[in-house]
Amino acid sequence: MIATSLTGNQTDTTLVEKNKGSSISISRVLLVNTHTSNELLVERLYVDTGSAEFNLLFKVKIPVGASLLLEDEIDYIKSNNYSLKITTTGSANCDIIIKI
Repeated sequence: MIATSLTGNQTDTTLVEKNKGSSISISRVLLVNTHTSNELLVERLYVDTGSAEFNLLFKVKIPVGASLLLEDEIDYIKSNNYSLKITTTGSANCDIIIKI
């Protein structure tokens, strides 16, 4: 499991690096809005091959106190092929838990 907390707006923040040590497979990503008053806007959650980028989420709003779980359709993501990155706005804090 990989867990991280982000504060405020983030731009192209790497959650899982491509080719960092041994390859891992990502099976679930949980995004939790931990801010007390601001909704979290996930501008992009995406995979980056180094030469191309592919969106998993684009302009998704997560209300205060809510969470979003991605599973099933993302189990093909392997860190030897992709980096997993996120861009957020809305000045909201969030926790991200990645199951590997």
